[in-house]
Amino acid sequence: MLRTSHSLHRRALLQGAAVVAGLTALSSSAGASATSTTSAGGPGSRQSPIRIRPSTTEPAHLPTLHVHYPHDATVTMTYVREDADEPDGCTVRGDEETVRAELPPGVGSLTVAGVTYGLRQFHWHTPSEHLVVAREYPIEMHFVHQDSSGHTLVVGVWVTPGPTNRTLGHLYDHLVSECTADDPVGHIDVGALLPRRHTSYRYDGSLTTAPYTEGVQWVMLTDPITASPRQIDRFRAMFPTGNRRDVQDLNGRVVRTDRGPF
Repeated sequence: MLRTSHSLHRRALLQGAAVVAGLTALSSSAGASATSTTSAGGPGSRQSPIRIRPSTTEPAHLPTLHVHYPHDATVTMTYVREDADEPDGCTVRGDEETVRAELPPGVGSLTVAGVTYGLRQFHWHTPSEHLVVAREYPIEMHFVHQDSSGHTLVVGVWVTPGPTNRTLGHLYDHLVSECTADDPVGHIDVGALLPRRHTSYRYDGSLTTAPYTEGVQWVMLTDPITASPRQIDRFRAMFPTGNRRDVQDLNGRVVRTDRGPF
């Protein structure tokens, strides 16, 4: 289960520093190095994203996620590029590009099994990278965390059409285009970007962008949040051909869930 406190994937910028690069790009690594490769296939056998099959997941009493997300934060909206050296890069959308919201150090954290992970940034993919059997969602959010040893945990949240999400709408009012300046946005309730029910699917995986570093703990919340069709269309319009990685083979990995029944 996941408890929320009340008060409480651009190519790597530096191939030789996978952890730093991953955090600066879309996700982050758990400290292991990996070689760069194409988005069609990663360097190892524990790659992300995956296709989740609820009928074959392993029910388990998983460690509680204690989430301490800020309710009134200032984030910096920035565009993540993969083609900065290309002449037409400002007008071409790459499948590893996105818009992310960066948080100052020490603002937001998650603790699981006694280990605290700082929330570094969150970003979006369209359509969703993780699938539930054959179902895809229009958007998937990734909340990227890192502990003091450089290990990474990513919380994934699907977004589905429905009632307006005020926080998401505020952020999408400040979506920055490629080759434009970063945009600081205040009064963001990051906790409002999580669903009310907090069960999850968990597995060991990787970054979903180069260098596809493995050793990332993935927590995909089972319930999506909603956004209005207009809000969803605003983000999808930035990436008309999408900005996701294809699903990767599970290769014998076990996906655990606390969704129940047990």
